[in-house]
Amino acid sequence: MSAETAGASGQSNGSAKSAGAAVASSPYADAKRFFIGVTGEDRRWASIMTRVAVLSLAGLAASMALNFYLASQPRLVPMFFREDASGTLTPVGRGGTITITQSSVRAAVARWLVTARSVTSDPTAQKEWQREASALIARNSAAQTALMAYWTANPPLELGALRRISVAIAYVSPLSASDHTYEAEWTETWVDPNGRSLGTHRYHGVFTIGFSTAPRSEQEIYDNPLGLYITSIDWPEKVN
Repeated sequence: MSAETAGASGQSNGSAKSAGAAVASSPYADAKRFFIGVTGEDRRWASIMTRVAVLSLAGLAASMALNFYLASQPRLVPMFFREDASGTLTPVGRGGTITITQSSVRAAVARWLVTARSVTSDPTAQKEWQREASALIARNSAAQTALMAYWTANPPLELGALRRISVAIAYVSPLSASDHTYEAEWTETWVDPNGRSLGTHRYHGVFTIGFSTAPRSEQEIYDNPLGLYITSIDWPEKVN
């Protein structure tokens, strides 16, 4: 009996293994494994393509930002040359960022004083001086009001028929602890149309200035390369 029972048991185990093998290799199981393999591969590729898309968008954004920056830069690049005794020009290098020095500001204020206060008998030259002086005045400022009042009380084109006024700058310098307020002294020499002296007058002025980085026209750049604008004027005559 025991032998028969053992044989039956072995036969039963063998049948169970055969049935398990049959289930594992059924069409449904094969289809499930195939589906799981395909969807897993798709998910892996979807993850890779998402990363590629994110990197591409980041690169596109960086490229657009760089193009915008380059488009906002000046198209003209200053170049420096050295001229030898024979007149041959040798490139030295490209110009960098322009630094506005105190000397350049003092020179600009001195030039402005000459154009604003000088008087000549040549109407064309007088109008040009007035145009140059107006180019350094801030619009709707106290300086514009003061200059217009001065020219109204002392119309340069009419004065040119009576006298010439030449301006000699004594100095222009910043007031202590200020980068925006400058003082100046100058002497004005008056002569009549025949060249006879009509006397000299000394003046002391205090001027407040500012700088603008706003876009300007080509002519405005030529008239005022530093972007310096005078915002207030106080220039009384000195009394000895």
